[in-house]
Parts: sequence; C-alpha cells; structure tokens
Amino acid sequence: MNSIPRWRALMLAVASVTALSAQELLPVQRVQDLKTTQRSENFNKRLWQTSVVTLSIANVLDVQSSLGKRELNSTLAGSSGTLGARGILLKSSFQGGLLSFEYLMLRRHANGLTQSESRSKLYRTLSIINFAASGVLGGIAAHNYTVPRSQP
Repeated sequence: MNSIPRWRALMLAVASVTALSAQELLPVQRVQDLKTTQRSENFNKRLWQTSVVTLSIANVLDVQSSLGKRELNSTLAGSSGTLGARGILLKSSFQGGLLSFEYLMLRRHANGLTQSESRSKLYRTLSIINFAASGVLGGIAAHNYTVPRSQP
C-alpha cells in the first residue's frame, strides 16, 4: 500500500515537469513575447527621441535667458562678463557631446545586444538622463529670467 502513493506522487511530479517544459516550447507564447518586447522597445526609443528634443529646447532656453546678463561661470563669460559667443559655443558643444556619446553608445551597443529587453533598458536609461538634464537646465533658465539684465 505504501508503494501506490509514492508511485502517484512520482507520476504527478513527472507530469508537472513535462508540462512546464512543454509550455516553454509553445511558439504562440514566444510570438506574443516578441511582440510585447518590440512594442516596449519602440516606445522607449520614441521616449529617448523625445528626451533629446526636450534637452535641446531646455538648452536653447538656458542660452536665451542668459543673453545680456552677467555670467557667474568665468569659463562661459565673455570679456564684458556676460554670456558671449564663446559661452554659447561651449554650452552647445556640451550638449552636442552628450548626444553624440549617447548616439554612439546606442549604435554600438544596441545593435550588438541580443535581447530586445536590454536595448529597451538602454533607451530608457538614456531618456532618464536626458530628462534630468532638461529639468536642471529648465530650472536654471527659469532662474535666469528673474535676474535683471546688466547695464553696460
């Protein structure tokens, strides 16, 4: 009598393991997972593209709000102490360097990544960085609009 319950338990365990293995082989599930990850990757790619536009707008607002005002950063200040052409060029090159780095990283690593989920995470991470930088630049621009222009 003791051998019958053990036999049933063993058969139940074998059936469960077989069912779990068979479930992984279902092509329908893989197609659905592929579609889901593809949609997620497309969403995150568009999110990154939106963050690039947002960062560009924030940079333009920062430069525009600083024109004709005393610049506290001596690297960006011109001979008169205000933001000049050199400062604008430096600010633009900082943004260009960041976006170039992101593009090259996406181009080099995203194509080589085998899992779409990893690519999607890379887009998402870069989007967070860009949105954070946009927030900082937007805050600086908002502050600069409250500062009066310097009198020559």
